[in-house]
Amino acid sequence: MEFIPSPNFWPDRKGLRPLAIVIHVTEGSFESAKSWIMKEESAVSYHFIVKHDGTAVQFVYTTAAAWANGVVVNSAWAARQGKINPNLYTISIAYAGTAAVGPTAKQIVAIADLVRQVSDQYAIDISEQTVIPHNLIHTQKTCPGKKCDLVAIRYLASLAQN
Repeated sequence: MEFIPSPNFWPDRKGLRPLAIVIHVTEGSFESAKSWIMKEESAVSYHFIVKHDGTAVQFVYTTAAAWANGVVVNSAWAARQGKINPNLYTISIAYAGTAAVGPTAKQIVAIADLVRQVSDQYAIDISEQTVIPHNLIHTQKTCPGKKCDLVAIRYLASLAQN
C-alpha cells in the first residue's frame, strides 16, 4: 500500500491503543482530500483514504493518532472513553467522495478489508460500537453519510476476521 506521510498527527497515542475504527467521507475527490491533509494549517488527517477504484492510501501509521475526529459534539457513541480525545484510541478510514453519493462497491470492499486488517492487528471485535460513523462522535456532521452502509462493511469485514 502506498504511504504518503501527512504532517498532521500525534506520533504516539499517550499509552492508549486503538479500540475502534471510525468511517469518514472526504466530501471531495481523493486529490483534493490529499492536498488538504498534506497542509499543516488544515490540522486534519486520516490513517487511510480509499479511492473510487478501491485503492487505499495510508497517510498516518496506525501506531500514531490521526487528526480525523475533530471536536466531540453531543456524542452518541456509547463506547466513548470519557473526555479523552477519540483520535487517541481510534483508527480513521475515509472514502473519497461525497455523503450525498456514498461509496462505490469497490470502496465498500476495500474499507471492509481495512477494517478486518485493523481489527485483526489490534484485536478489535467488529460491532456497532467498534466500527462507527464519524457522526456518532460529532452528531452535527453527516459524515460518512446515509449511503455509506456500515452494516455491509461490518458484515464483509467479519467474514474473514481471525
